Amino acid sequence: MMPGPGTEESFWFSTRSDLFRAEAGWPAIAAYRPSLLRYLASRYPRLSSHDCEDLASGIMLEMRERLVPRHDPSRGRFRQLLQVAIRHRVIDFLRRQRPALPLDEDPPAPLDHEVDALDLEVGLLEAMAAARDSLTQGPEADPEALYAFADRVVHGRSNRAIAQASGVSVDRVARLLRRVRERVLTALLRRELDSEEALEAAGALVRKCWQRPVLRARLLEQMPDAGLRAELEAFLTRFEAARGAFPSLSSPAGEELQRGLRLLLS
Repeated sequence: MMPGPGTEESFWFSTRSDLFRAEAGWPAIAAYRPSLLRYLASRYPRLSSHDCEDLASGIMLEMRERLVPRHDPSRGRFRQLLQVAIRHRVIDFLRRQRPALPLDEDPPAPLDHEVDALDLEVGLLEAMAAARDSLTQGPEADPEALYAFADRVVHGRSNRAIAQASGVSVDRVARLLRRVRERVLTALLRRELDSEEALEAAGALVRKCWQRPVLRARLLEQMPDAGLRAELEAFLTRFEAARGAFPSLSSPAGEELQRGLRLLLS
């Protein structure tokens, strides 16, 4: 499966920049670049595309050299450091552009839900890519599920259209996509939760909460571990508040992200 015209921004065909592969720590940081560029362009419209490129590079360098090494999870989430870094970088950049003039006004600080959206978008794209990779190779490779995943997310085909093209039943396609959804959700929760052992139970509970949102509080009470219950509640709250503000929703790759979201929430 090779990329066609216009797929440059597709998560499906993208790989992390070779520029960062030589340095430990860079791959995870490089994953933020596309979403960070789109966020800067939408939040700070005064900036040119070249300015956004420079700022994104500076923010990522700060993440690599200062934020990641100094981050203490017990003192807060990484996204809180990112929020401060973005605002400081934008202010410093604008002051360097016009050193002899005061700023007309300080650029707005990123709002909590905007940074949550940036962080969660990166997490979802990474989770979708992790599911794609696990279906492509290794002991859990599943070509049939891989092609169903690509047909749904990249091409936007319905279960019926996928079934007709593949010569299988609609029920078979539904089962394949459920398998994909479980892998995407597991990968997404892995970056949110402290306990690897609790991923399966947490995933099942999150799916129930998404399917029956009015019962969320009652469903969460079924989780006996108070710490994990609080983590899941925080995740669900952030996800719901942030998903409408994902930077990529206004980009060419946004349709794929929307379809990935619908797959995850179905």
